[in-house]
Amino acid sequence: MNKYDSNKIILALDVPAADAVKIIDKTKDAIAVYKLGHPLFTEAGPQIVDLLQKHSKKFFLDFKYHDIPNTVALAITAITKKYKPEMVTLHASGGKKMMAAAVDAVNKFDPSDRPKLLGVTVLTSMSPSDFAAVGVTKSVGQAVHDLAVSAADCGLAGIVCSGEEVKSVRQSVPKEFLIVVPGVRLDTNKKTDDQSRVVTPWSAWDDGADYVVIGRPIYEAADPEKVIQSMTFVV
Repeated sequence: MNKYDSNKIILALDVPAADAVKIIDKTKDAIAVYKLGHPLFTEAGPQIVDLLQKHSKKFFLDFKYHDIPNTVALAITAITKKYKPEMVTLHASGGKKMMAAAVDAVNKFDPSDRPKLLGVTVLTSMSPSDFAAVGVTKSVGQAVHDLAVSAADCGLAGIVCSGEEVKSVRQSVPKEFLIVVPGVRLDTNKKTDDQSRVVTPWSAWDDGADYVVIGRPIYEAADPEKVIQSMTFVV
């Protein structure tokens, strides 16, 4: 029996605040890290952060910053001071100057307060045809690989990419460089919602991912803890 670590699961709270409170209550004994995106944070950010901190939980602010370097640096400075998140995302496509400015911003904080900066490569909702339609001539896989290497060169802690690209990226970045995989489904043959490039958590971990981000398959289940247990123990 293969054992997978539940600490490698990030639960995405892509739900209204009232539902998020219920989900946290149902999963707090099994989940260590929660992801907060724009919708939930806009509705109830401080209250949800307070609740997670009350339960000694880490949280990942998935804000996908993408702006001029100074603006991104100021935003990351402010979010670090106020909330002390475990992770924060920014778009790697914002360029090396932007990523370097973000790294300089977090490095001004005590190491214990610094969030891990993750560069978002290509959104998992984008198919190869979607990617080509916005004028990018590289393949999705090559673009993800190149953005990952660029993020590592700039000193980011890791990247966000689909599970389809993990193996290629892992071969080209330092061992300690984090790879976080969203677009995860327990059965990729079933409904994938708005995701295009999906994998199972076990495939992502086996290829070298450090974390998987998963939401609906857990919080829409009748017994979320049972689903989490099924993810961490596989024959």
